[in-house]
Amino acid sequence: MPTVAIVQGILIQLFFSDHDPPHFHFRGPGFSGRIEIASGAILSAQGDVPVRAQRAPQQWTLGHRAPLMDNWRRARAKQSLKKIVE
Repeated sequence: MPTVAIVQGILIQLFFSDHDPPHFHFRGPGFSGRIEIASGAILSAQGDVPVRAQRAPQQWTLGHRAPLMDNWRRARAKQSLKKIVE
């Protein structure tokens, strides 16, 4: 699963053959989850996810929807993904 960004130490990753709705995965030490790109809502979370680890990628999503959706479409087409930089 390619990492497209790192937000406050949290990995932002996309799968190449993932399912709708468009989302990305976030991973940190001992936790992981999925966030919907359109709304920034947490779809699922596993492990002990600190509040900061929920808020940081949610807030980041708000300013990066366009490149996230571009990478979502690229992943679905099995194309290489682009790094998203601040």
